[in-house]
This record gives sequence, C-alpha cells and structure tokens, in this order.
Amino acid sequence: MPAAALCLAAFCLLAGPSPTGALRSGRGTASSRAQGGVTPVEKVIELLKRLQTELEGESKEEAAQYDKYACFCKEQLDEKVYAIERSVKKIDKLTKQVNKLNREISALTEDISELQAQIQTLDSTIKHEADARAEEHATYVAKEKDISNAITAIKRALDALAEAKGGMKDAKVDFAQLRSLAGRALAAAHASPGAEPRLEQRLRAAGGLALLSQNPKIYEYHSHDVEHQLTELLAMLTVKKKEIDTAEFEAQVAFDKRGLGNRNLKKAMEKDSREKSKIADFKTEQMNEAQEDKSQETKEKDADLAFRQELRDDCEAKAVLWDQRSRVRAGELTAIAEALEQLTSKAAPSWSANDKLVGLQRGSGGRAGAAASLLQLGGSRGEAADASAAVAHRAVEVLRASARRLGSKLLATAAARAWASEDHFVKVRSIIKDLLDRLAADAQAEQSQKEFCDTRMKASVTDRDNANEKVEEITADKSNMESLRATTLKEIADLSAEIAALKKALLEATELRNEESEENKQTIETADEGKASVELALKILKEFYDQTAFQLIQTQYVPPDSDREGKTVGDRAPEIFDERYEGAQKSAKGIVGLLEVMLSDFTRTSDTVTQQESTAVEEYNEFKEDTDASIVAKENAKTDKEGFVAQLDEALVGAEGQLKDQKALLETAAKKLQELEAYCVEGEETYAERVAARQKEIEALKQAHGILEDWQG
Repeated sequence: MPAAALCLAAFCLLAGPSPTGALRSGRGTASSRAQGGVTPVEKVIELLKRLQTELEGESKEEAAQYDKYACFCKEQLDEKVYAIERSVKKIDKLTKQVNKLNREISALTEDISELQAQIQTLDSTIKHEADARAEEHATYVAKEKDISNAITAIKRALDALAEAKGGMKDAKVDFAQLRSLAGRALAAAHASPGAEPRLEQRLRAAGGLALLSQNPKIYEYHSHDVEHQLTELLAMLTVKKKEIDTAEFEAQVAFDKRGLGNRNLKKAMEKDSREKSKIADFKTEQMNEAQEDKSQETKEKDADLAFRQELRDDCEAKAVLWDQRSRVRAGELTAIAEALEQLTSKAAPSWSANDKLVGLQRGSGGRAGAAASLLQLGGSRGEAADASAAVAHRAVEVLRASARRLGSKLLATAAARAWASEDHFVKVRSIIKDLLDRLAADAQAEQSQKEFCDTRMKASVTDRDNANEKVEEITADKSNMESLRATTLKEIADLSAEIAALKKALLEATELRNEESEENKQTIETADEGKASVELALKILKEFYDQTAFQLIQTQYVPPDSDREGKTVGDRAPEIFDERYEGAQKSAKGIVGLLEVMLSDFTRTSDTVTQQESTAVEEYNEFKEDTDASIVAKENAKTDKEGFVAQLDEALVGAEGQLKDQKALLETAAKKLQELEAYCVEGEETYAERVAARQKEIEALKQAHGILEDWQG
C-alpha cells in the first residue's frame, strides 16, 4: 500500500463520513446524525442540489470516503495481527493440555489394568484357599469318624467285660468279641494322625489279652488289668478327639479371617478401579474437548491469515485506484429535479426504518431445560385393622394377666413381643406356639439344675442381644430418615425458588416479545414505503441517461477468503469505489450507486426484519414450551418430594414407637437375665418348683393359643 495513502489514516476520525459509507454501516448513520444532523437520504438530496451548481464537491466526498477506507485497512490489519498472536498462544496452551491429559489417562489406564490383574489374582487365591479348607475339613471328618468309632468300640468292650464278669460263676470271660473290638480300635489309632506309641501299645495289649489261650474260648477273670488298660485307652482317645476338634475349629476361624480380609481387599480394589475409570473417562472427555477447541482455533487462525493477506492486496489495489480516480474527475447532471421530488417527499421520511438493519442483534433466550431427578417414592403402608387384630389383642391380654399373676418374665416377654409385632394375629400365634415348643423342649431337656440354668441363661442372653441389636438398628434407621428428610426439604426449597425464577423469566420474555413484535411491524411498513420511493427515483435517473454511453452500474468485488467470523474484506470494509472512473458522468453514476445502495438497504431491512421476526417467534415459542415443561416437571418433583417428606414423618413416628418398645424389651431381658443369674448362682428353687411354674406358664400360653384357634375355627 502506498505510504501516502496510509498516512491518510491519521485523519480518519476527523473526516466527514461519505454517503456510501453511511449507508453501509449503522454506526456511520448514527455518526452522521450526531455530527451533521442529516440522514444518508438527506445527504443524497443535498449532493443533488449541490451538483446543480458545483461539481467540485464530489472530489471532497470521495476523498473522505477513501480516508475512512484507509482507517479501516489499518484497524483491520492491527486486529488480525492481534487475533493471530492470541490464537498461537491458545493453540500452544491447548497442545500442552492435551499432552498432559493424555499422559494422565495412560497412567490411569495402567493403574486400572494392574488393579484388574490383582483382583484376578486375589480371586484365584480365595478359590485356592477355599478348596484347601474343604480338603482339610474332609480329612478332619474322616479322622474324627475313625476316632469316634474307636471310642465306641472300647466302650462296648468295657460293657462286654462287665457283662461277662457278672454272668460267670468262676469269673471267666468270653474274649472272642474283645479280640474283634481291640482290632477295630487299633485300626482307628493307626488312622489317627500323630498317634502316640503308648496309645497304640494299649490297643495291642487289649487285643493280646484274648490270645492267652490258643483254643479255649473261655478265659478266667483273674484281675482288673484288662478293665484298667481299656479305661486308660478310652481316656487317651477322648483327649485325642478333643485335640483334633480344637484344631479343626482354629483352622476354620483362621480361614474365615483370611477370607474376610481378602474379600474386603477385593472390594477396595474394585472401588479404586471404578473410581479411576470414572476419572479416566472424565479426563478423556476433557482431552477430546481440548482437541476440538484446538482444531477450531487452528481453523480460525488460518482464516485470519488468509483474510489478512486478502486485506493487504485489496487495500493496495484501492490505493492505486484512488490515485487514478483522483486524476480524472468530471460529471454531468440531468433530471435531478424529478429525482429530488421523489426523494424529498417519500424516501427521506422512511429512512429511519434502516436503523433496524445494521447492528441488529438478537439474543437467544436462555432455555431452561433442567431435568428434575424424580425420587422413586415407596407407597405407604396400609393399616391392618380387622377382626384378627382384636382377637390377637385378647390373646396378648391373657398373656399379660398370666404374667402378672404368676410373676413370669417369660410370659411378660412374650406379651411384649406379640404387642410390638405388625401382623398381630399371625405373629402372636407364632410367638405362643414357639414358646409352647420351647417350654416343652425345656421340660424334656431339663434333668438337672445345671442344664436348666444353661438353657435359660443362653436364651436370656440371646433375647437381650437381639433386643439391643434391634434398638441399634432402629436408631440408625431413624437417623438416616431424619437426614433424608432435611435433604428433601432443602431440595423442595430449591425447587420453589427455581419455579419462581422460571415464571418470572417467562413473564419478562413475553413482555419483550410483544414489544419487539410491534416495533418490527412498524419498521417493515416504513422500509417498504422508502423502497418504493427510491425505486421511482432510480427509474427517473436511469431513463434520462443514454443506456449505452452512460450506463452506471457499480460492481462490488468480493474476495474469496474470509476471517474466523465468516466475513470477507468486502463484508467488513466501508463502502468505497472499486472500479476505474471513466468520463464526466461520475457524479450521476455515484448518485445512482448511492440510490441503489439505499434501495438495497431498504430491501434488506424489510427482508431481514421479517426473517428475524419469524425467528424470534420460533425462539420464543420454543423457550415458552421448554419453560412451561420445566415448570411442570419441577412442580411435579416438588409435589412428590412433599409427599415423600410426609411419608418420612409417618415413618419417624413409627420408628419412635418401635424404639420405645424395643427398649422396653431390652430392659425386660436384662432384668430376667439378672434374675436367672441370682437364681442359678444363689437361688434355692427346687426342680419340682420349676416344673410347677413352667406348667402354669404352659397353661397360660395354651389358653391364649386356644383363643386364637377358636376364632380361626
């Protein structure tokens, strides 16, 4: 670009805007009104009047036009240089980000593969240990069976000796059976691992006693040596059985501990693997986004580079053209009066419609598309209130009355458990039947004070532990429900605020849409009127000039390259000459060109506003539909959550009652345990007294059970 032409950029802010530039730019129109107080149409009228007496003004206007174009060249070159440098930095930053994310994803992938391999190894270990434990247990079962058979054989041998000794007058014993039993015991000792030599000697001695005589089957009983040896052998085998039982128990405990540790380790590894997979997926998504941003930024940078080169070429060409046009200047004016009439009467009043064209921006309404996550709400439990509940209540009252009359903690506990159950009829009958079976079993099993105490103490401890476990479980559930209730209330408040915000946004959007629609309607009507007046003015001027010698058509050069925003140099450049000036008809040609631009502006204003009105209606309808749907979804979610809170409140009340009942059961079980301890350790109750008390409890339970059976029948 010539240096003299670039120097003109220093004066671009001082030069008055040309009519063509004003028509091409909304900013130019506003500037003209602010500085000169006239619109582009009024400027055309002024030029026509001036050309009637003074053609030299055309040169000044064209110089101002070129000054503006020179400013445009300088500003656009600076802007593109800055944009390209910024893109280079951004691309470098995105490249580093992609490389970093790629390394992190690779590391996570390796970690996940290693964790999966460790999990497979751990699965193999768990299976191997389980197989080994099963094999050990099978060996134990076989060994225990052998030793138990040996113990049984010795006991039978002792019984045989006792029977033989008592049945013979001369103390002679039949050892034929003893020989067989001793042989079986010896085989069992051999089958037992780590059999002691002394144990084996005892077994052989017991078998050898039967060989003192070769032929006789009757052996005279001289001493108690045989019984003594068999008794010691029985004691040794009993100890041996206890040892292998203890070893099996310890081996099983150790296996359970190892298995629990391995399973917990596997769960931790699987959790770690899932978390790393999620992180890897997230980073992969980030990397893909960064790669897309990098590709997009590269395309935009390349577009700016092409645009910058095209801009340089075009600016240099315009500088050469300006030098040529400034040397040739002539003009000729005809039929201006008729054109002035049309422009003055119709086009000038309609020009304000074009203010809508340039700089018109439409902001897309934010679409509220939040998808409310709906809670899956469970149905509330129905209350079971029927005749069976009344019958069950009578049975419970019978148990309570009998408990008070007999002072029976067992009956009191049964009544409390039956009352705390949800399905009273079925549960009460089940509880009574269970207690009857339990008392019957106790009556058969209780043959001594120790057996009675062991059985009842164990049952009481179990009742206490079960009640305590239930208290802890209900307390934990209650805490969880309270926490969930607080969270749900917070979500309800958030939904209420979101619904209010959506309704407010929809109301504001509706008001703005109505105002915009009315404004667009008026703009289209004004633009159509201005278009008609300019068309008539152009017809008058073109008919006057000779169609072959004075054809005035301006062609605009449109370069093929565009910048990152899809705009070419011609799109961004202010209106400026782009052809050689030939002949004295320049003035008329410039005016015709201005009128054609004005006509194009009026046409584009009408078409653009019409299209944008249609787009605005579609966007508003879409926004309204999305907003209404979001409001309905959030209101439904709010209603569901409120219902869920009501269910939680009901459940909390029920949990509080259950907790109270379970605490009462726990207290009852603890008191009964204390009484049993005092009774078993310090009490003086006889077996007969216990049998009598138990019989009364059985009668009371049968009475309650009979109530339920009679009702059912």
